[in-house]
This record gives sequence, C-alpha cells and structure tokens, in this order.
Amino acid sequence: EGMKLGVAGDTLADYAASSEFRLAEVMRYDNNGDLRDAFLDGDVQGVIVPTPYPEFIVSRDPDRFAAEAEPLVSTLQAMAVRPGSERFVNFLNAWLMENTANGTLGDMRGHWFQSLDWLDRLEGYDAPASEEESAPAATE
Repeated sequence: EGMKLGVAGDTLADYAASSEFRLAEVMRYDNNGDLRDAFLDGDVQGVIVPTPYPEFIVSRDPDRFAAEAEPLVSTLQAMAVRPGSERFVNFLNAWLMENTANGTLGDMRGHWFQSLDWLDRLEGYDAPASEEESAPAATE
C-alpha cells in the first residue's frame, strides 16, 4: 500500500502488477525508456519488466538496485505461420529439435538471460569491472 509500481502499459507486466499488487498504484508508461527513467529518477519504487531488463538495471548500480531472485511470471514464446505452410512449420520444428539437442539454444539462453557478458558491446555502456560484479540478480 502506498507504493508506486511502473509497468509498460497493456502488457503482461501490467496485468501481473494489477492482479498481484492490488494495493499499489500501478503507473503505466507508453515505452520502456520512460519506464526506466521513472524508476531511475525515483518516481516509482519498483518496476515489473521482462528478463534480462532487471539484470541490466542492477548491473548499472548494484548498491542501489536489487532484483527478485524468482520471476513474478514465466511465459513461453511461440511462432505463428500462415495456414498451409507445412514445409515451413516442419523446418522450424526441425531447427528447434536440432538446436535443442546440440545445446545451441541452451547456450543462447545462458548468454542472453543468465550472463551479462554482452552488455559491454552496447554503445555507451560501461560494464562493471569484474564478472563477480555483473552476476545476474534474477532469472527469467
């Protein structure tokens, strides 16, 4: 009660905030930039955002920010194709099976969601000095 939570409007985060934190004031933002700025400026006390965004925020100032260890919501992603695209569906399924079996998808998941090693490639981002400092604070 009395807390302001920021979310991107009309998203799963918006729904989760409205249903899980009924006593909080849910502040909806049109874009992630405005949401981030509201959080960094202290206009909201917390944000509900998808992984790896919490890790990115915490990595910038781990003494000031923290992320929950467990996700509030977990989702699965899917692809949609036009009806009659059986060959394409077969290709996608084969690609998923192959890259799951050979570890490529697991490696990609680890790289993008369980590590922040890629942050130093972002223009204008100064990565923390050591891997220990950049360890993720939350998971997907």
